[in-house]
Amino acid sequence: MPSADHPILEIIDLTITLPIRADRTYAVENVSLKINRGEIMCVVGESGSGKSVMTSAVLNDIASTLTLQSGQILFDGKDVLKLSQKELNKLRGARISMIYQEPMAALNPSIKIGKQVEEVFSLHRPEISASQRRVETIKLLEQMKLPTPERIYASYPHQVSGGQCQRIVIAMALACKPDILIADEPTTALDVTTQAEILRLIQDLKEVYDNGTIFITHDFGIVADIADRVAVMCKGKIIEQGSKEEILMSPKEPYTKLLVDAMPLLKTTRTPVLDRDDAPVLEVNSLHKIYDTGSKEVHALKDANFLLRKGETLGVVGESGSGKSTLAKTLIRLAEPTSGSIMINHQDFLALSGEDLVKARKNIQMIFQDPFGSLNPSQTVGYMVTRGLLLQGVPAAEAHQRAVELLTQVGLGEQSLHRKPINFSGGQRQRIGIARALSMGPDVLVADESVSALDLSVQKQVLKLMNDLQKSYEMAIIFITHDLRVAAQISDYITVMEKGIMVEFGSAEQVFNNPKHDYTKKLLNAAPGRNWNPPRLDPKEAARIVRELEEF
Repeated sequence: MPSADHPILEIIDLTITLPIRADRTYAVENVSLKINRGEIMCVVGESGSGKSVMTSAVLNDIASTLTLQSGQILFDGKDVLKLSQKELNKLRGARISMIYQEPMAALNPSIKIGKQVEEVFSLHRPEISASQRRVETIKLLEQMKLPTPERIYASYPHQVSGGQCQRIVIAMALACKPDILIADEPTTALDVTTQAEILRLIQDLKEVYDNGTIFITHDFGIVADIADRVAVMCKGKIIEQGSKEEILMSPKEPYTKLLVDAMPLLKTTRTPVLDRDDAPVLEVNSLHKIYDTGSKEVHALKDANFLLRKGETLGVVGESGSGKSTLAKTLIRLAEPTSGSIMINHQDFLALSGEDLVKARKNIQMIFQDPFGSLNPSQTVGYMVTRGLLLQGVPAAEAHQRAVELLTQVGLGEQSLHRKPINFSGGQRQRIGIARALSMGPDVLVADESVSALDLSVQKQVLKLMNDLQKSYEMAIIFITHDLRVAAQISDYITVMEKGIMVEFGSAEQVFNNPKHDYTKKLLNAAPGRNWNPPRLDPKEAARIVRELEEF
């Protein structure tokens, strides 16, 4: 590892203030950090910890609502925070580059990919000719291990996959061989196999370019795979720094211990009872969904078959486009299946219509992926949780009492009844979504990527909540996720989907420990941090740390 005595970038006592009415005074407070050549520094913390604000300061691109109070950022002997706009323009994209979280938002949809990459050369290397720019761009696309670089050069962003778009954004960031590469959650929106490829690429490029990389993430699984050193941020402060091994295996600060404890592992936690003779609450037979695009038919779901009994959870895993969400939509009849049957409590759900369908819908409810988009911002929590009950004819007083009980069960309490979604965090909003789904007393709950947008510590809390509530309500749960680590925490059974087909089905223990299908093996091998087993906190100790942090 390079010596810390000669850092390529040094942040010294950086303090940035938040607006007056914010939840704390500082976005970043007295932060000091050194980045060396040839190393990846992972900056870890939950949403709002100050990670992105700190790295935006490295580019002297702090939001106008924030105020730089003090500090220095030394690069090449100069303080970046004191450079003129002309000097900054020469620096950004040339010697310090950024890979953004959402690749599709970072690319212009109306300009071909080749021209967008060439623009970096035009801005920072004007001495090279147009023909040479094309040659350099093709070479870069090849280096990013993109298939058919000539075709991608001539394509628009919407004509390539999400993973390929991220590689293109990385190519743009590396075009001028920068000394510092900043990667802000660059794999969050990607499938697990694509994520593994991008992480491997960033590691390989570190060896080629010998640059310093600042990698922002909330996932300690990613830290385990790529980090040389780690800095942990909490409420604007760096509370702990060290090597990957020190932070993962011997964390010192309570907050770091909590984050490491929340790192999901590829270990199953539930074993189904295989000789049950009670009737299933959900039985799916030969479920098929075909979408007609006009030019061709797309078989989004092909002959899905499974059954679930009370209290059982089926984890449905697979990459984007594998048919997971199509399965969810057809189960609750947001999309009508082309053929097949869905039996809920021995009733043919697909044969129902009108009032019969309205009444039966209460038996199968859904928790959606986005806790911000699935709640109406203009409605109170009380209105959202009681509305379904009122529509089913439950008296107002009884519906109100039921809402209070449910909100208490999900850890929010009666005081949340008259508040709106804007007053809650992402994890709290997902708890509201769970309470709303449970208000109908469903026999089947469909959770479509319901924790993928949450920080890992919040994710762990929500998964525990769902486990606990399942025991109380004896529901069957269909838990849809692209992350096998998450599925392992909650599932009795696992089905793996590829191109609309259930290519593997079995108990969670069987699928994780003895996978049969090559695609399942590929997903398991791509799981972040799969070879690490950091220390786990005692549940009582974890609860104590959470209470202390909340009081702090």
